Amino acid sequence: MAEASAPAPATATTTQFAGEICIVTGGTTGIGAAACRAFSELGAKVYNVDICPQEHTDAIFRQCDVSRVPDLQACFASILEVS
Repeated sequence: MAEASAPAPATATTTQFAGEICIVTGGTTGIGAAACRAFSELGAKVYNVDICPQEHTDAIFRQCDVSRVPDLQACFASILEVS
C-alpha cells in the first residue's frame, strides 16, 4: 500500500501583498526591520513608524513616538493622505 504524501507547504509570492499597505511599528532594527523587508519583498507598500531613523530602504520612514497619541494621529493622517 502506498504511503500518503503530505501536502506541499504554501509558498509566498512576490505579489502576495501587492496593492496593500503595511505599517510596522519599530521597523528600524531587529524583528521590525525584518518585517519591513519581508512585506516589501511580498509587494506591499511598507511604512516604518519608529522614533529612531532607519538606515534600510525597505520601507517609507515616518518618525513617530508610538507612546504619544498625538504623534500617532499625525503619523496615520500623513500615511492616509498619500496612500
